[in-house]
Amino acid sequence: MTALIRPRSLLSAALSLLLALSLLAACGSGGSGDGRKAAEGGLQKRELASVRVAPVVVREMARVLETTSKLDSEREIALMPRVGGVVQSLGAEEGDVVELGAVLATLDDTDVVLAAKDAEVAQNEAQNALDTLRLAVREREARVRRTQLAYDQAQRDYERNLKLFAGEKVASALSQSALEASKLASDNADADRTDAGLAAERAKLELAAGETALQRAKITHERARVTLSYTKITAPFAGVVAQRAIKVGDSVGAGTMAFVLSDVSLLRCVFQRPQEELELFARVGSAGADGRLEIHATADAYPGRTFAGWIERVSPTIDPLSGQFRVTGRLECVQEGGRVRLLPGMLVRLRIVTERHPEALVVPKRALEREGERRYLLATERDPSEPKRASVRRVEVSEGFADGEWIEVVPRTGQRLAVGDAVIVVGGRDVSEGDTVAVDEERPLAGDAQDSGEGVAEAK
Repeated sequence: MTALIRPRSLLSAALSLLLALSLLAACGSGGSGDGRKAAEGGLQKRELASVRVAPVVVREMARVLETTSKLDSEREIALMPRVGGVVQSLGAEEGDVVELGAVLATLDDTDVVLAAKDAEVAQNEAQNALDTLRLAVREREARVRRTQLAYDQAQRDYERNLKLFAGEKVASALSQSALEASKLASDNADADRTDAGLAAERAKLELAAGETALQRAKITHERARVTLSYTKITAPFAGVVAQRAIKVGDSVGAGTMAFVLSDVSLLRCVFQRPQEELELFARVGSAGADGRLEIHATADAYPGRTFAGWIERVSPTIDPLSGQFRVTGRLECVQEGGRVRLLPGMLVRLRIVTERHPEALVVPKRALEREGERRYLLATERDPSEPKRASVRRVEVSEGFADGEWIEVVPRTGQRLAVGDAVIVVGGRDVSEGDTVAVDEERPLAGDAQDSGEGVAEAK
C-alpha cells in the first residue's frame, strides 16, 4: 500500500508546479508592452559620452638631436722655457686670467745678459772696423786719381820730347838722354797708376768683408737679445692659467713643462654621430646665417642655465669602424659680465637644432590616436544650439616634431584641420566618428603651447 501511494503523491506535486508556472507565464505575457516601454525609456535617459578637448595651436617646433660631450679648448697649450735656468720669480698662479704677452715666470738671466752685452760690443767693434775700411777705400780712390793725373802729365811730356827729338822745328833741340828720361817717367807713372787701382780694388774687397762681419755681429747680438727674452715665460694669447708646474728656485731645462694656458672664452665640443644623420648637418658651412646649426648646452654644475653655441665644422669622412662622422661645435661660455661658466673637461648635454618649423600645428600628445601605421585625431564640432554637445570627426594626420608633451601634426591630403579646432584629449577611446558627445569645459593643460616659448622638440 505504501509503495503505491508515493508515486501518486509525486505526480500530484508535479502537476501543481506546472500549473503555477503556467499562471506566472500568463501574467508575464500580459505586461510585455509595459516592459518594452520601460526599457526604451531607459535608453533615452542614458547620458552622452563625456570628453575633454584641447585646441589646436600654432608655434615653432624643431628637430633636436641630443648627445653628450666633454669640453676642451682648441687653444690650450703647455708653456715651456726655451732656455734652461733657475726660476727667479712667478707672475701668475692657477686660475689667473692673463692677457696676451703677460709674464708668467722669469728665469735667472745673469749669463744671458752678459752674453748679450758681449755681442753688443762685438757689433760696435765690427761697425768701427767697417768705418775704417770705408775711409781706406776713399783714400785708395784718391790715390788712383792722383796717379792718373801724374801719368797723364808724364805721357804728355814724353810725347812732346819725342816730337822735338824727331827734328821738328822747335826753339831748342832735345838730347837722347832727356827723351829716355821722359819715357821712364811716363812708364813709372803708369805703374803707379796700376798699383793704385789694385790697392783701391783690395780696399773695396776688405770693405765688403767688413760689412759681412758687421752683419754677423748684428745677428749674434740679436740672437743674444732673443735668448735673453727667453728667460721670461710669456702668454702667447689671452686666457686662464690652468696649471702651474714650477716654483721659485726650481732649476728647469729647455722643454720643461711650466704652465698650462687655456682659452676658456670659446670652448669646443667634439662628438660622433651616425652616418644616417649626415644629411641633417648638410647646411653646416653654407653661406648666410642659415648655415649655422644651433647648440644649446647644459651642465650639472649650473642647473637651470643654458649656454648657446653652433656647429662649426663636420668631418667629410666616415669612420669605417664605427660608421660615424666627427662633429665639432663651439660654445660661448662667458656670461654675466665676463664671468666664465663652462670649463675645459666639463661634461655637457647638447641639444642640436637641425631643422625648424616656425608655424607648426601642435596638439597634446594625448590627442593623437594610433591605428596600425595610421595616425588620426578626433576633432569635435560644436552644436550651435547646444554648446555642450558636439559631433565627432576623424582627421587623418602625419606626425611631425615632438617634445615631451606636444606633437606637431600635418593633415593628410583631403583632411581638414585648422588652428583653434578642438580635439579630444580624454575619452576618445569610447567614441568614434559621427558620435555625439558631451564636451567638458576646456581647461588649459600644464605647459600649454600658447603660454610657452619656442617648442624645441626631439625628432621622431
